[in-house]
Amino acid sequence: MSDSSSRKRGGEALIGNPPKKIAPGVLNSSESVDYDVTIIVDGERFYCLKKCSPRSLYGSCRELSHHSLYFQRMFYSNFTERDAPEVELEDVVKSEAFDMFLKMIHGEDIVTDVTVEKLLELADYLESAILETSCIQHLGQNSRISLAKQFEMAETYHSEKLMTQVLSCVEDAYQLDEVVPRNLDSFCNTTKNIVLQRSFELLGIRKPSAPPLPEEPDQVFEHMMNQIIDQVEIQHHHGDILENQIELLFLHSFLEDLLPRLSDTAAAETIRDNHHIKALANELRDALEPEEINFIQAQMLALKCKDIYMAIKDLGDRMNQGRESLEKLNNILLNFLIKPAFMISKNKRSHRSFRVTLGDRDIDEIYRDITGRAVRELQGQHIRDITGYPSWIEAINLLNNIVSEMLNVGGRFRKPIPDGVRQVSHRASFHALNETVRRVRCLHYSTERAVQPENEDNENEEGPDHDENDQHQEQDQD
Repeated sequence: MSDSSSRKRGGEALIGNPPKKIAPGVLNSSESVDYDVTIIVDGERFYCLKKCSPRSLYGSCRELSHHSLYFQRMFYSNFTERDAPEVELEDVVKSEAFDMFLKMIHGEDIVTDVTVEKLLELADYLESAILETSCIQHLGQNSRISLAKQFEMAETYHSEKLMTQVLSCVEDAYQLDEVVPRNLDSFCNTTKNIVLQRSFELLGIRKPSAPPLPEEPDQVFEHMMNQIIDQVEIQHHHGDILENQIELLFLHSFLEDLLPRLSDTAAAETIRDNHHIKALANELRDALEPEEINFIQAQMLALKCKDIYMAIKDLGDRMNQGRESLEKLNNILLNFLIKPAFMISKNKRSHRSFRVTLGDRDIDEIYRDITGRAVRELQGQHIRDITGYPSWIEAINLLNNIVSEMLNVGGRFRKPIPDGVRQVSHRASFHALNETVRRVRCLHYSTERAVQPENEDNENEEGPDHDENDQHQEQDQD
């Protein structure tokens, strides 16, 4: 809770008005407790303890002054309410919220998404650190409330701790733009400073400040457990990025192999000159984070895939023969569209992904349906069986199998792989990734187009280096 002097409250001395804010709580009147004050809220009476009493059976866990700086000042300072048997709160405090506050200090878990904002407001009014902490823990672990709404609550109810927690969950500048309002003029200086600090951290200008190390045994244990969980999340996150990069590379190679095979070269040029793709290419030059790069590339490939689909469909409509094979090829394209649609839906940022779903062609309607299914799949994801491979390794293995089948198709002509191409480092080397690099590279440096030598004398024009390269590739494929 913020400690700014503008928000400190307290009553006047004996000659003056009482504090503007007081708290009530509902206790079971049948308990044999020496209650020493009645708090009246909205006409409802709450029997409470002011401060620690030698006669109290409950030590110092139920006293109002123990859980609220506001009550602490009221009952320990020279205010008129210090010895008053009854204290009535203003209309600002509602009986329902005060009842929940008292249940909380009695050990009940009363914070939910429905009650959390009321309790944060009361925590701000009573300056109750324990109530504020309970609300923050709920929002950080169990809540479905958006970060933007949590940011708004943190500012409204002056919770610096919640503000820090919200902004620590922001992962990039695009999410920061979604969470933080554009106009910060009306915000307090504390909020502005926290937003500025997080902005510097996301830009790499400053490192996040390290939190204090825990001291209690349970806290030390949970700290170590959180380190494990964080590392698992990092590993999975990086694995997802790697999976997406590999799948986008494969789709790029597949589409680039299709373009020259379109009989209408003008159609191929039109596809390459798509103004949406060119605009995305400009954005790609400025992208820094791998997630953002994947997001833009997925849009570019989705647009290219849609254009190629329409070009093949138009070609099939003009042909009397070969329609069946062209329809089969378009079905393959539709299957390939699913993955970039999933990536785009998962990482959608502002308006930039909308251009992918624009248009009134058949393929545009089909793609919008694919996107809808991708969104539903994201919402219905379930916890995976821990005995299986991580999803990104499974995806890489599946892609390896698909590429192997494509390489086994006869009639492919192999071009030499350039010297000095980069391989996976020994530190990052593992079987699935090594196989992916080798097989996708072989697929890229081959084509189904028939290559006819000009004459028999030039048949081995590329010399022994070319033959040796072919032999190495054949051995790798075996």
